[in-house]
Amino acid sequence: MCVSTRSTVEVRWQDVDAYGHVHTVAHFSMLEHARTRFFDRLFASPVTWDYAVVHLEIDFIAELLPDRSRQVICEITPTEVRSRAITTTEGIFSLDGKKVSSARCVSLPWDRDSHATRSLLAEERSALEKYMAHR
Repeated sequence: MCVSTRSTVEVRWQDVDAYGHVHTVAHFSMLEHARTRFFDRLFASPVTWDYAVVHLEIDFIAELLPDRSRQVICEITPTEVRSRAITTTEGIFSLDGKKVSSARCVSLPWDRDSHATRSLLAEERSALEKYMAHR
């Protein structure tokens, strides 16, 4: 399965604080962007694959000073699959490869029509299990 866990994410003007480094709150939105991109690719979703985050913890390892490219690398790796939940480990890296934050997230598939969580579909679970077996 050819789905990358790494995505390049743009650092926006509002992500940078008065000291010139990426604000801690921006780490959450950059990881969300990369996570959504990862799920959409993995599930070959023609529209955004709907999910709800029920747990997110993050450790800030180093300050992130955006370089001139204004980009970072986000890595999303599924580590556990249950009938109604996907656990991922996540990280943000500067373009020179330095890890600046590390996170763990639990996401639940979301049913847009009923406004509630749902179980993973068989094909979603299969895609996750195949991915995890081949990484």
